[in-house]
Amino acid sequence: MAIIWGFVALFFALIVLSPFISAMLFLALNPFNAIKDFIKVNRLHKVNSAVHHDFFTRTFPYYNLLNADEQETFIRRVNLILSKKAFHGQSGVEITDDIKLLFAGTLVKLTFGLFNYELSWHGTIIFFPSLFVFGKNSQSMKGLTFFSDKIVFSLPDFLHGIKDPHDKLDLALHECAHALKANHVRDINHLFDNESRVSVFYDSGSLFEQRFILWYNVALSEYQIMKDNENQEHFFRGYAATNMDEFWAVCIEHFFEAPVEFRDKHPKLYQHTASLLNQDTAVRASLLSPQAFY
Repeated sequence: MAIIWGFVALFFALIVLSPFISAMLFLALNPFNAIKDFIKVNRLHKVNSAVHHDFFTRTFPYYNLLNADEQETFIRRVNLILSKKAFHGQSGVEITDDIKLLFAGTLVKLTFGLFNYELSWHGTIIFFPSLFVFGKNSQSMKGLTFFSDKIVFSLPDFLHGIKDPHDKLDLALHECAHALKANHVRDINHLFDNESRVSVFYDSGSLFEQRFILWYNVALSEYQIMKDNENQEHFFRGYAATNMDEFWAVCIEHFFEAPVEFRDKHPKLYQHTASLLNQDTAVRASLLSPQAFY
């Protein structure tokens, strides 16, 4: 009888302690993965640093706004993203190093002020040679971001958006913005389904989520103005009035491609966007003359 009670006690002890055992195993094993990733990225960084520096100097005006230490961080983050993402070309698209760097650079630009920047929920990046139809959706698309795993692009539209850094149209930024929201606001995403204000007292789990709620409530007012005045000219292009998800993504495009104009025309929304992303693109942009962008 004592043996039976002993097994019962052991069983319940394992149930109670299982979370702690799992945590200890994770802590014991995870450092090896972290060390392995660090060694891999460090090796990539040493090999590719000069090449990548040259590439972004030529192709990314944002990169030229950074100081030397920030550029070092930028390239390290690019190398980590390149080591984490799987790139696939469809219907004959060849995935070149330039395509990978343009995607990684866009993602790093968007998340440069954030600690969690790699968007781990989205590990597969797919490129089509033109507009595409994906899955059951019969509509031709330029870009598509799934709630997890995949970000899909029409390659010509992807490249066109990056080519002109001031036209307020950047497909790469747009889709990465959708992925950023999917990664960092997953647990409270349901709060935004009804396009109504969200309580600032909601017990959200992260600083990003708390700041996103503040951003959302300010942005919602601007979105509703657009919806109610569809025929009037607006700072944000008309597609922003589709829904709040699209307003968010278009807002991000404008934040990077017309930051001074954004700040001057919509100062409150701009400040909340800057606070959310933890970077002030208008301040960076105003440090250089217009000629420095080209």
